[in-house]
Amino acid sequence: CEPWAEQKIAGTNGRLNELAQGRVKFLYQGNFSPSRRGIEEIISAWRLVDSTKAVLFLRGPDHFIKERCVMLAKHLNLIGKSVFFLEPVSEENLINSAMEADTGIIPYPPVCINSKYACPNKLSQYMQAGLTIITNNLPYVKSVIEKYSCGLAYDSKDEQSIVNAFNYVIEHSDFRDRCKANALKYSK
Repeated sequence: CEPWAEQKIAGTNGRLNELAQGRVKFLYQGNFSPSRRGIEEIISAWRLVDSTKAVLFLRGPDHFIKERCVMLAKHLNLIGKSVFFLEPVSEENLINSAMEADTGIIPYPPVCINSKYACPNKLSQYMQAGLTIITNNLPYVKSVIEKYSCGLAYDSKDEQSIVNAFNYVIEHSDFRDRCKANALKYSK
């Protein structure tokens, strides 16, 4: 759990807002690692999302898995249109950088006991940033977002489930606003 930081400054430089052009901003920030993180499933499902209403940002350090994700987004003709890869930020700037988004994504598939019962630091970072949270069906993460009404879960084995989660957040600004307020309140 990220220690509470009283002083937060939204956004890094307005880059997300500039690229989003008024669309709902979804964010994954973290490592692109050889262990499955569920990022490719998110990108693949994104082709079924209305690109006039939402944009997907992926932020993290360079890695051959990140390159594979970039190639997938290019192959699906999403790169630079509704999918953007951002430069990483330092750990101490993760919360401030996330504040510019609307929704934080925790896509880890429950393929092993470590990921299934994970409590990723992303959860507390996204909550402190005041984001709606969308997560794969991870028992602990799902229990937190349900208990505090700050997001929703999907099943990564079902692409339509992922798309439905994205679309719900996109189409229901009242839900998004309520989740964002609850995330911030609970994180404190």
